[in-house]
Amino acid sequence: MENNRKVVRIALFVSLALAVYLVENAVPVPVPIPGFKWGFSNFVVLMSLTMLGTRDVLWIVIFKVLLGNFLSGKFLSPVFFISCFGNLSGVLSMIALSKTRCFGYIGISVIGAFANNLAQLAVCGVWLLRSVHIWYFFPYIALMGTVSGVLNALMAKGGEQWFRTYRKN
Repeated sequence: MENNRKVVRIALFVSLALAVYLVENAVPVPVPIPGFKWGFSNFVVLMSLTMLGTRDVLWIVIFKVLLGNFLSGKFLSPVFFISCFGNLSGVLSMIALSKTRCFGYIGISVIGAFANNLAQLAVCGVWLLRSVHIWYFFPYIALMGTVSGVLNALMAKGGEQWFRTYRKN
């Protein structure tokens, strides 16, 4: 019975993250940074850190990346690999920080966004473009990633409070 509950929780978080990811793909970003996305589906990942185990959170990210890229027509494209490396580095850093219990939602989220951005720039610079000039975007991406990380943290905190209230009723 407990295993079924775990699968349902993972499926719920994957579905929510996937829905946010697909909506975000459909809405243009008013920021003049090539390839920039807000990454709002990461609030679901952040929220799941406090409610599920490490392995479950990794499954959520893997399914979000695979299904999101498949449904948006980007599966196995360069964007898929950028997304894959970025999301995995972001979630691994968030998992590590959440284990220390020294950071709140905002700290974990901002550092996760930072790790995500670093990995994505590294993939672009080393594999796709083979140029160091991609790093000129880093200050802008770091600034926008910080804003995105704070917004994701606020949404995750609100979502967690909603889930806890919903569980009581």
